[in-house]
Amino acid sequence: MTDPAVKWDPGKTPPGMIEDDHFYPYAMKDGVLYRAARPAGLFIMLRLDTATAGTDAGWVYGTVATDGRATSGGRVTSCMGCHVDATHERLFGVAKAQE
Repeated sequence: MTDPAVKWDPGKTPPGMIEDDHFYPYAMKDGVLYRAARPAGLFIMLRLDTATAGTDAGWVYGTVATDGRATSGGRVTSCMGCHVDATHERLFGVAKAQE
C-alpha cells in the first residue's frame, strides 16, 4: 500500500473507481492493508449432482478473463488433471474445523 490516507472500507467506492465497479482492490490481513494493482482472471467450480452427464463427478469448471469473457467451461482438462488428485471430493484446502 503506497497511500496511507486510503482506508479499507468495503462500503465506500475507492478513489478512481466507478460506483458499479465490482473490482474492490483492497484486502486486509493481520492488520496490513493490501491493494491489488489490477483485476485477475477467475477460476470457477460449480457442483452439480454427481450423476450429471458431461461433468467431472458433478463438477463443472470454468475460467473468466479480466475483461469478463468466459474462456473455458465444462470438463476443462487442465482443471480436472489437478482436481482428480484432491483429497476431498475434487477440492483442495484445509480440513473443516471440528465443531
